[in-house]
Amino acid sequence: AGKLKAIAHALYAPDPSELELAMLGLTLADFEGDEIEVWPENWPIVKLFREVGAQFIMGGNGPVGINYVPLFARMENLRLSPEDWDEMFLGFRVMESAAIATINSK
Repeated sequence: AGKLKAIAHALYAPDPSELELAMLGLTLADFEGDEIEVWPENWPIVKLFREVGAQFIMGGNGPVGINYVPLFARMENLRLSPEDWDEMFLGFRVMESAAIATINSK
């Protein structure tokens, strides 16, 4: 779950502004090539999240969840076993929660 949360955070966290970086004596070039390792067992979940993770349900202060209709349609197309379906859905929910927390933290 920790790796999935880190990936979701990285997808939605804004880059620091040039002014913020300059105050620290840095530039955006100092961060080029920063990567987050994705474990092989997490790739299917990350790929699924990238495919349907933009289907946010918006509340008054930002996203509150993701519309699961496109998610379930895509998961149905993957023809997953019941165990894999549960694992994929739980991983997706971890990424959803982290992404929403990141977006709403601004």
